Amino acid sequence: MNFFVILILIFFLLRLLMPYLIRWVLQTFVKRTIRKGGFTATFGQPPFPQDFAQPRQKAPEGKINIDYVPEESKPKPNGSDFKGGEYVDYEEVK
Repeated sequence: MNFFVILILIFFLLRLLMPYLIRWVLQTFVKRTIRKGGFTATFGQPPFPQDFAQPRQKAPEGKINIDYVPEESKPKPNGSDFKGGEYVDYEEVK
């Protein structure tokens, strides 16, 4: 009986302390990773200064602006009119 009471107490203590422990471990891991990478921690701030961000200019009304033009599709060798494989008759076997 005494064993079960101690087990339940340990379970509840772990349940209460686990969020704080996990938070501390994650903070330590993130700080160590930032130090190793040479990055500066800017929590709550944008990662880059605003002068790097280039705002998109709005096109005038009725004008179309295309940012990406895909490459021309290359012709397929050996007949580009290929519609599928050979037709095979199907017979149901009972």
